[in-house]
Amino acid sequence: MDLVIPGSGKTGYMDLSVSLATSKEDGKTVARAHLKKELAQRAELQLKTHALDSKSSPLTWYYYSIPLAEHMPASKKVEQ
Repeated sequence: MDLVIPGSGKTGYMDLSVSLATSKEDGKTVARAHLKKELAQRAELQLKTHALDSKSSPLTWYYYSIPLAEHMPASKKVEQ
């Protein structure tokens, strides 16, 4: 599993791309990363596999991107 932050603009370059270490907790695979909110809003988790529909293809990788912004709670306004 990779954590990627696409660069601003449509250049295709990444501001950050790192592989996340995973562990098992209560039978679930868990990965953790700490980011500033501004970066987390642009970040994506990328799942990578070399098989699709149980069919392996050598030298081919398939990516599934999950945008983190869709899973972040909405910000609450603090009234003073």
